[in-house]
Amino acid sequence: MANHWHKPEMLDGGPQALSASLKQHTVSDVKTSEGGIQIFAVIKWTSHEEYLCRLDCDNRVVFMDAQVKIFFSIHNFPYMLVDLHCHNPCTLATVIKVAVTTKSQNMTQSSSVQIQSFNESESPRDLTVCISAFSSYNRRQLLQHVSAYQHLGAEKIYIYQSETSVETQKMLAKFLEKGCVEVINWKVDAILRPAATDLIQALQWAAWRDCIYRNKRGSQNLILAASDQNGLFTKGYAWTGMLQVFRKENFSINDMEVRDCARYVATSDDASRQEKSTEGAQARCGDAPIMPLLRTNTTFAVLTLAAEPSTKKNLSPLAQCLGSTASQEQVTFIQLRIEEKEKTSSLVKPVRDAQALVVTAFYEDRQQKDLILITGIVKRSHYEKGQGALYCHVPCGNAIHVRPIHADIHGDHFDFPYGMASLTCTNPCGSRALTNVTVSTSSDRTSSGVTLTIHNTKDSRPPEPLWDFTVCTSTMFNNFSNVLQLIQSLEMYRLLGARKVVIYKTSCSDQVQEVLDYYVKEGFVQLLEWTVNLYLNPSASWSYKLHKGDLHYHGQIVALNDCLYRNMYSSKYLVLIDQDEIIVPYKHNNWRDLIDSLREVTPGANIFRFSNRVFPTDMYDKDPGALQWNDVPGVNVLQFVNRETKLEWFDPKKMIVDPRIAYKASVHYLTHHSGKVKEVDEWEALMFHYKEHKVISAPRNDLRLLDYKAELSVNVNQVLSQTLRRTHWNAPIIGEGTFNREVVQNHFTKENPTIGLTVFAIGKYLDAYLEKFLLTAEMYFMKGYRVIVYVIVDDPTRLPYVEFGLKHSYKVFRILKEDRWQDISMMRMKTLSDLLKKYIQYEVDYVFCMDVDQYFLAPYSVETLGDLVAQVQAWFFHENNYKFTYERRPQSTAYIADGMGDYYYHAAVFGGRPLKVLELVDFCFQNIVEDKKKNIEAIWHDESHLNKYFLLNKPTKILNPDYCWDYNIARNSNAKLAWATKDYANLRQK
Repeated sequence: MANHWHKPEMLDGGPQALSASLKQHTVSDVKTSEGGIQIFAVIKWTSHEEYLCRLDCDNRVVFMDAQVKIFFSIHNFPYMLVDLHCHNPCTLATVIKVAVTTKSQNMTQSSSVQIQSFNESESPRDLTVCISAFSSYNRRQLLQHVSAYQHLGAEKIYIYQSETSVETQKMLAKFLEKGCVEVINWKVDAILRPAATDLIQALQWAAWRDCIYRNKRGSQNLILAASDQNGLFTKGYAWTGMLQVFRKENFSINDMEVRDCARYVATSDDASRQEKSTEGAQARCGDAPIMPLLRTNTTFAVLTLAAEPSTKKNLSPLAQCLGSTASQEQVTFIQLRIEEKEKTSSLVKPVRDAQALVVTAFYEDRQQKDLILITGIVKRSHYEKGQGALYCHVPCGNAIHVRPIHADIHGDHFDFPYGMASLTCTNPCGSRALTNVTVSTSSDRTSSGVTLTIHNTKDSRPPEPLWDFTVCTSTMFNNFSNVLQLIQSLEMYRLLGARKVVIYKTSCSDQVQEVLDYYVKEGFVQLLEWTVNLYLNPSASWSYKLHKGDLHYHGQIVALNDCLYRNMYSSKYLVLIDQDEIIVPYKHNNWRDLIDSLREVTPGANIFRFSNRVFPTDMYDKDPGALQWNDVPGVNVLQFVNRETKLEWFDPKKMIVDPRIAYKASVHYLTHHSGKVKEVDEWEALMFHYKEHKVISAPRNDLRLLDYKAELSVNVNQVLSQTLRRTHWNAPIIGEGTFNREVVQNHFTKENPTIGLTVFAIGKYLDAYLEKFLLTAEMYFMKGYRVIVYVIVDDPTRLPYVEFGLKHSYKVFRILKEDRWQDISMMRMKTLSDLLKKYIQYEVDYVFCMDVDQYFLAPYSVETLGDLVAQVQAWFFHENNYKFTYERRPQSTAYIADGMGDYYYHAAVFGGRPLKVLELVDFCFQNIVEDKKKNIEAIWHDESHLNKYFLLNKPTKILNPDYCWDYNIARNSNAKLAWATKDYANLRQK
């Protein structure tokens, strides 16, 4: 690793100049009138020397005057950082080395430096990282930062090393072996005397600048980072100097902002699934272990050096994150924080060689007992015959006490090989505090096992219940995806009085997980990972005869008992139900009033059982007054108002119980308790059960749940606005995965609409784009539905021949071509108004208006239909409204003030019901005319007026950028419609 700094002859006890990275540049690189050589150097400004470049050129030595350029001087040091610029008298191919000397020096004693050059045959990298390590990198920090940049997509990482520890040096050596890290020795202190070492911080921006020139033609994006970041990007000397460089190099500088690039990198969930990696496991760039990323908190600057997207098939994660705003010669600041989420390790843990699994440990002192009770799962045949032996290992003070475990297998095992068991051992610690217990098959005090924290100890219990009601739901499994019903159930539990809901999750869809994360963060849901399926084959049925397996119905009974003990002292009552069930009172509005009323009738009652009534979700017509949320995946319980009245042979009741009198819980009753049971009359309350595939007799129309509709709807919309994409006025933002495709298709199959599509192809746009637009529309636009394409052209003789299918047809209209493309863009509103009034409103049910310079590449279907549909502009989707390019001049009718606006909408796509679209285009045309009277033209013409209309008249549906994508941002596997490549200079010529 050679020193990057080169020392000329020493004069007066110190160097007069230090030459650094020597670059051979074109005119654009050095901003001169002709090509030259740029040399980074430190000079002693008090020496007043004149400098020369000595070049080895075609077997001859040439001396050229060196022009000194000072970019920025920070410190009052005897040395300063400069550029030395020399004219190049040689051809690019022959200049290899250059030396710096002074006119007073011996010309032969200066050191030559290799000129850096870029291999033009190599394609540029998407992302390169430059780290100036000017303070000691500790081993963990280095691994963390390098891993973060690798996961952002770095293909090359330069580390400018000043000082490192021995351990860090070993780490660097391992990175070097992998080939994607290059270490550049930046030890100026090896040349400067200690008195001048304060200059080292100022040399940091010289390292960054060196890296910029080193990669200016070799990378499209460049990260500038540092090992010491205290104040670096706000008030640090190094960054202040770098800002001066950016300005002189004509870079635009964004305001300091935090951009969420972490989601493009990795998640702690990914990390938890990956075994902890070592430094030796480092692979090529972009293939680093995930574990070191956790707790990353680093700030860096990103320079966008190239405007065009990479030719590589996959853009880097950073390029995807920055794609919506980054432009050529722009600096963007990033603060990357990857926080470790609250660990939700699995509750279920196997005990080695025991044919048993343990869940949670509790202290049990009711009925004058002094026990440690562990909820568990055991193989019945092994323990019923006395073959199984388990032991508690309990720390008391400085000693470990071992006690045998008694396995009490619950009777409601339904003949499955494994069953719920209460595993108990006596408390060996007496009055001393219990902390944990280890379960093992050995009585040897030194043996290993599964260690569990003991809950419900006397010290940990609240003096009285913290709240009235906690809901314990059954296990969530089979990639549960019923988003809407889950939200409705949770919000109904809240309205009825619950303060907490406990969910045992095996698997769910990404959207359900997003909803659960929202509730967990809010504190309303406790989410517990239920991974019994990793160790056993749980049945999907309650009966072993109906569905063979190891354990009853996904371990439902074990989860219920765990929830019972877990919340025994924190909640006055537990509600034991499934996620598709709601206990609904008829005479009262909440559970508190219901229970108080029942206790008045039956004093001392503390176990309340409610009859089950099914509301089939697939057998009867829906309530026409409850049609909102059709685009949200899942069942809308407000739509189903017919319930069963006559029960089958068994009433599967559910319960509200006082947990302190309960010892064992089954699904429909307590199998062991010391309480008093109240069977609740159905006219007092029922358990509403919303499920499919249920044929009922004598259905009854029950509208009780609709009494909660107003408040429930507000709460559900609030959750949807914070989780699934919806606007603050509750309009859905449609994108892949945000709607139930089957539900939407069924709805529109019944409606059987005809859809219109208008497209303008004027001048050169006709030849360049129309054929591909029509061909791809035939392939993907509203496939299976009747479609009329309205083609508006200025020259019908140039129409391409496109053969449409049976349900697709097109009509051609001729208009006169405007002189300016701006007028073509704005006058299309007048043309659309005329066509809508004369033809379109009578021929179609919905209409889309689209630009021709686009093409379809995936099904663009009925999920996009609505009364008034707007398309979000892809580049502004994740931006704040102060960055939107609205018309900001108050004189224009399109004016939108700073801070106003919801989204920036794209005029390339809009649609809806014909009369709604007519109102839109008439508004835009009338305002365009008003502006013309004042001799003003909105900044983005008809699009500016369209954004003003949508500000005043909120769209009922919004399409996310998948429905009008620009591949200059990034690759997008969900794109339905994409922008075509544009050559505006040619297209807009007359």
